[in-house]
Amino acid sequence: MALGCIGASVIDEGIPIDESQELKQWGSAWFSAAMKMLHLAHIEMSVEACQCLLLTGAATRCRFLLQCTFDNPERDNREIIIRVFWSCFVLESNYISELPSLPQNYNAEKESTISLPGKFRTHEAPEEGEKSTFYLLATIALRRLLNRAHYMMYDREIGLQIYSSYFPSVNQELARQLEDWYQTLPPSLQFAEDGKPADNPYSEYLRQWYLSCRSVIYRPYLEWALANPSFDLNNDLRVLDGCRIALDTCLFKLQHLRQIPYTVMVDTWLCSLSLATAVLTLMGGFCHPQLMTHLHRSALIELGPHLHALLQRWILIHGSSPSPGVEKSLRLIMKAHAFFESRNEEIVPSQEEERRPFSYIFPGSHG
Repeated sequence: MALGCIGASVIDEGIPIDESQELKQWGSAWFSAAMKMLHLAHIEMSVEACQCLLLTGAATRCRFLLQCTFDNPERDNREIIIRVFWSCFVLESNYISELPSLPQNYNAEKESTISLPGKFRTHEAPEEGEKSTFYLLATIALRRLLNRAHYMMYDREIGLQIYSSYFPSVNQELARQLEDWYQTLPPSLQFAEDGKPADNPYSEYLRQWYLSCRSVIYRPYLEWALANPSFDLNNDLRVLDGCRIALDTCLFKLQHLRQIPYTVMVDTWLCSLSLATAVLTLMGGFCHPQLMTHLHRSALIELGPHLHALLQRWILIHGSSPSPGVEKSLRLIMKAHAFFESRNEEIVPSQEEERRPFSYIFPGSHG
């Protein structure tokens, strides 16, 4: 109801101003009523709960945009619609990437026909408004790249296998596009390569997305190695290097995960799914006889308590009953931690291996 009222207030060009304002007020009232019931979606595991969270994210973005001051109503109304579309596109893609069986509204089929966001007054300070726009554009570009990676390498019908003649060139092209994205970030959104905290939440969130995308691009090598444990990876250094990049990136991301406002308030449930998947990915690498010695063992042991503390803190911030999905992710993470601890003494890595930097993570630090 909230989305319908707000959408009608900006899409219908012939609607009188007073009627438009009334629709916005009704939309705000419906949104406030829905927010009071939102905790129910977090404690239920169902398709309807997922759809509720998805629509709430879209409605939150709508409400924020409609509270902005208009400099040029006709131009700004169109800009609102464009930004709402891309916000919904990013939000839906985030959920579909983790839960591909969810019903979709196929925003991706329209993305090539929709203009990218332009100038819009979202902040009083012009420089903050510019940073906000650049951040939105960077987020859209990276989400589209992630969608391409999922479609070209993981789709059940057309996804490429690593020994397909096309796979190396597709994999290299996706990695090159990710490097180009990283290299063209404006200074206000750049993040350090060594894991130090970024200067602002925008950059910190983009770093997490960057690391997720890099892991997705190289994970097919790891999946193939785990499916073929008897294969000697030294006979194919391309596969071995791909596995090391996927594992290093995954471990680096989890090791340097930090509290970001958007993740805490919007993405806690989705992030918990991603964290559990990443930890299980590391467990798979740990169980491979040729890959386990490539992992930073001390970092693995520290992961469980670190992630557990973060998720528990985020749950307390929400102040409502924890989601069963988040609780399940917490259990998986701590089971993985117990597994790593139980296997810690089996192989003692060399001092050189423990000191080895995460050499494949950022552009310019790998071959």
